[in-house]
Amino acid sequence: FYSSSSIVRDFREHGGEVLPVDVNYSDWDHILEDLNSEQIKEINCSHVLSSGEIRNVEIHSGNIKIKDETLLFSIVFDTTERRLAEKQLEKYSTHLENLVQERTKKLDKVNLRLKQEIEKLKTAEERIQNQVSFLQTLIDTIPNPVFFRDTNKVFTGCNTAFEKLHGLKKEDIIGKRISEIPSIKDATMIDERDDYLLLNPGEEKFEATIYDNNNIEREVLIFRATHKRADGSVGGIVGVIVDISEIKKLEKEILKALEKEKELNELKSRFISMASHEFRTPLTSILASADLLELYGRKWPEDKYYNYVGIIQKSVEYMTELINDVLTVSRSESGVIVFNPSENNLHELMKTIIDNLRLSAPDKINILFEYNMEEKVFDLDPKLLNQVFTNILSNAIKYSPKGGTVTVSVEREKECISITITDEGIGIPEEDQKRLFEPFHRAENVGTISGTGLGLSIAKKSVEIHHGTLSIKSQVNRGTQVLIKLNCPGQLQQSE
Repeated sequence: FYSSSSIVRDFREHGGEVLPVDVNYSDWDHILEDLNSEQIKEINCSHVLSSGEIRNVEIHSGNIKIKDETLLFSIVFDTTERRLAEKQLEKYSTHLENLVQERTKKLDKVNLRLKQEIEKLKTAEERIQNQVSFLQTLIDTIPNPVFFRDTNKVFTGCNTAFEKLHGLKKEDIIGKRISEIPSIKDATMIDERDDYLLLNPGEEKFEATIYDNNNIEREVLIFRATHKRADGSVGGIVGVIVDISEIKKLEKEILKALEKEKELNELKSRFISMASHEFRTPLTSILASADLLELYGRKWPEDKYYNYVGIIQKSVEYMTELINDVLTVSRSESGVIVFNPSENNLHELMKTIIDNLRLSAPDKINILFEYNMEEKVFDLDPKLLNQVFTNILSNAIKYSPKGGTVTVSVEREKECISITITDEGIGIPEEDQKRLFEPFHRAENVGTISGTGLGLSIAKKSVEIHHGTLSIKSQVNRGTQVLIKLNCPGQLQQSE
């Protein structure tokens, strides 16, 4: 036998012999006898040393033919340490398997919890998505434009109404600043308000002007407020835009109506003041003359009798003229003045009016008439123009208490008839010139000079009915110039 060094050493030292514990020698001999020269048998067994220690051995046996002899051989390996290592390895492997199984169980539990958490997260995400979808649908159904901006003042969202207002798609709005939205004209002002609101969280409202997708100007009321993140910090600005264009238009109409009502009330007040003043004098004259005629008329000579009758007639005529002026203004305001143009000689019409006024004018008033045109016949309404020239010339005479020259000049100015009436009277204060054509309005410097404040209003309306223009230039104490233009292109045409 040949064996590993430890067994050989043990044999030598103790003269022991091989004592396989679990191998039958007869079997072994039989095995050895059955060995072919090319076969090697391997047997694992235990070996007891002389000390009583049991060692694990591995025996490799075979035969060798040398010449005609067959030699049997056995090689013995001490596998005790290897077996021990194998057992430890097996034990460790079993331990590892147990650890792996235990860890696997733990991982399975962790995976189960993760799976449950993932399911919860999925459920939460679905809920959040549903809430986001619900909120977006809710916001999109709001008819007023809604927008969201972050702390960098960049748009992060908006609704359908906001898209329609600016004529842009959501993807063209999100990520942009206000200055990059061309339809917002007050971008600089809004940007500055954004800075203030982000530094002073809260809410505010203000009016602004924007242009819609049709480039139509809109007046809007913007409601805005800051919103917070989960940690309490400011997350941005949310805003709602309310179109108040119609409200503003209605406000203007209401203010205009109120102003008109105010003017009407003022007009009524002035009318009552004028009527009480202007009607009192002729009524007093009529009453006084009638009383005198009743008491003494039969005793007076005929000339004195008719003198008082004339006073009554003139007072009635004055009152009739005053009522007609009021009716003319009323008709002009309601647009029912009758306009009946016909072929008339403008030169003769004006000359007749001037001659009649010369008869009643004070001696210190000099009236000059200059007609500097060859054409004389035009399509005109003589009744209306008679009111125009009579009112203006009467004013020129009446408001020149110190006398002077009243000049009436008629001439061709390109394709228009230009009529200028100039006086050297008291003039009109600048602050009163803005209200010259308001019915019953009289300048502050007229003093005790009688008048209704209707003349210029009637004259202007009558000229405008002729599709003409009437303008006035005046300086206090230096006189007044009235310029009337008639028969301009696209208005009246000269008669053939």
